Amino acid sequence: MKEQIKKWKEFLSETRDSIQDSYEARFALQLTTSEKIDRTEVMSFIRAIPNVTTVQNDGKISSSGKYYVAAYTVRFVLPRGSDAQLFYFRSLKPSLNKIMGLTIQRDRGFKKVEQA
Repeated sequence: MKEQIKKWKEFLSETRDSIQDSYEARFALQLTTSEKIDRTEVMSFIRAIPNVTTVQNDGKISSSGKYYVAAYTVRFVLPRGSDAQLFYFRSLKPSLNKIMGLTIQRDRGFKKVEQA
């Protein structure tokens, strides 16, 4: 019984090694303001991409009557040992390009994030 309680406490405090790796991708994204979609909806569509956990607007780069360009950080998780580059180029970027009114202006790459 003591062993089960110990395992439960380890699970709650997440003391064991994580079973997934976290990554951050940075982009400059252009949003078309003339489309019938706003920035919050676009962020929701990005979060709906499988394995994406958070989307953060890091600040406006420029805007005009038709376009809004901002820096975004997209955080995603993959099972430990998965090929992050494969996911990035074959899943994340194509999924971003499919979102109506969204264009990738600059791809700033991705990096693994160490968990505290």
